[in-house]
Amino acid sequence: MRRYSWLGMTVVGASALACQSVSVRPLETAAGPAVEVRCRQPGACEREAVRLRCPNSDKVVHPISQSQWVVTCEPPAPRSEVAARPPRQRKSPASARQRRMWDDGLGLASAGPTRSMLQAADRTAEVERSRSAALERLKSGLDEKCRAGNLDSCVASLDLASWSRLPAWSETPARELRVLEHRFRTLAKLCEQRHAPACHRLGELAYALARDAPVDELAVNGRLQATLERALRADLRFRAKSAQLAAASTLSLQHDRPLPREQLATWSAACRQGAPGACLLGATHGWSDADGYDVELAGPAVTAAEIPVSQALSEHCQGERSLCAEAREHELAAGRIGAEAFCGGARGACAADDPHACFQLATALSNTTCSLVPPEAPLGLQQKACALGSSAACGALVQPSLDDGNPSAALGYALSACQTGNEAGCRMLANVFGNSRRFTQASTGHQLLSRACSAGHLPACHDVYLTQYLAGSSNEARQNLFKLCTNHEHVRSCRAVAQIDWAGGRGEATGLLLERQCLGPADDLDSCIEFGAFLAHRGERSRALSVLTRACQRHEVTRSLTSEERACRLTRRIETGFVPQTLGEIFLEPIQGARDTLE
Repeated sequence: MRRYSWLGMTVVGASALACQSVSVRPLETAAGPAVEVRCRQPGACEREAVRLRCPNSDKVVHPISQSQWVVTCEPPAPRSEVAARPPRQRKSPASARQRRMWDDGLGLASAGPTRSMLQAADRTAEVERSRSAALERLKSGLDEKCRAGNLDSCVASLDLASWSRLPAWSETPARELRVLEHRFRTLAKLCEQRHAPACHRLGELAYALARDAPVDELAVNGRLQATLERALRADLRFRAKSAQLAAASTLSLQHDRPLPREQLATWSAACRQGAPGACLLGATHGWSDADGYDVELAGPAVTAAEIPVSQALSEHCQGERSLCAEAREHELAAGRIGAEAFCGGARGACAADDPHACFQLATALSNTTCSLVPPEAPLGLQQKACALGSSAACGALVQPSLDDGNPSAALGYALSACQTGNEAGCRMLANVFGNSRRFTQASTGHQLLSRACSAGHLPACHDVYLTQYLAGSSNEARQNLFKLCTNHEHVRSCRAVAQIDWAGGRGEATGLLLERQCLGPADDLDSCIEFGAFLAHRGERSRALSVLTRACQRHEVTRSLTSEERACRLTRRIETGFVPQTLGEIFLEPIQGARDTLE
């Protein structure tokens, strides 16, 4: 009888590898080393699993299917003084510890995304592509009307474009800044033509820029230019552009200073009658968000801003059903329909298998906009919406599935949620399943990151290309990262290219890349730290201290980020004579080796 050992297991009998109907391979799972057994004939997996022995631990068998088993060796459970009958083999984890290890990814690590998961994700992509195409057709028609002089169409087209009302800055603020500048200039021109919705949107933008300041600090007697200047000065990312942005506005905020409520009531009534300046004033003072102001004061301003886009969507959705759910939301905000009509429309469309309507109804039931009618349940509606092709609904189901201990279902939902335009869904897929090894193997995680990259999630592309670099494809990985850096202004990719150039002996290229990211439009703090360290390494101590001191002073203004503390620490060290030499001393995220002195 033959014996051999593998991953701490002893195999008794004929070699499994010699049998053509059975294949055995090692696995690295969240629970540790394991062995996967695959077989063509029923019963062959069981016979092969019987041959596996765990000399100093307990053998646990996890049948994934009739043709796929996973076998692990685990520490023996404490034995009681009373002799117990040996437990028989179980088809599922028996102890709480085994169940926890299974939930942490034993089955998912070996199986990965199934064919049905990928098919569901592709179906969702088809639905989302149809919706995106309908939205593009609508925007194209609105742009034509805008060029013909229809100001409502101009505002509606601008509102339907992708932007953040309260900008959540990405790693690349330069791109976000250009989007914001374009929106500001367009709204300012429309507002100068006395178009009330445009003025309201412009006021919202001013309020968003000054979101950290109390509402009463936005001067009633000042000009919009002064208000914007203060808001832009408060945000260091705008410092280079503050003068141009503020000077672009010619509208005035010169009014008397009566009681705030009385003034807001006056502006609200005037805005409802179409006075653009009143809409601007009310929105700039945050009447749709500020605490202490009654709902009736906020209503007319919101209505004035929402009417153009609600009209455009409601007209277009007659032929494009995928946009009708969004049209109902804007109609409700504009006051064109009430809650009862909104809920009735969502229920009817969901019954007709509209995925966006089902998710809309689930959300409205959760936030009590609509009353629950048995047997409706938000979770069931979300599941229906996801199955019909709503990527947002699929994304909402990921965390509940993880909480229920079902990572396989969560992966399926995350795959469907990661679609072009749904950045949150792709971020979830990349972070929870792509980069983390809790639920997936490295090879499966790499495939998931590639899928998120193909959907437009730039951080996933960055991680994929770094893996490519570490695998030995240096030139191809550098080219891909450089494309991310130049075409998409992805700062982390620019810093990775700089590091690859430094490791390859191209110091001048490294300096130019880091300088552009630090002192150029991106104004990236981490790039400044690395640029300062690089200059100190090259012997340019005075220039390095100038760059690092500027980065350190941000800490004195914002009192927040760890990167600013690193800048201050490195400044002090260089002042005492320290010269960065190693990869980890120059770069904050060394691709090779461990971080050290910049922590």
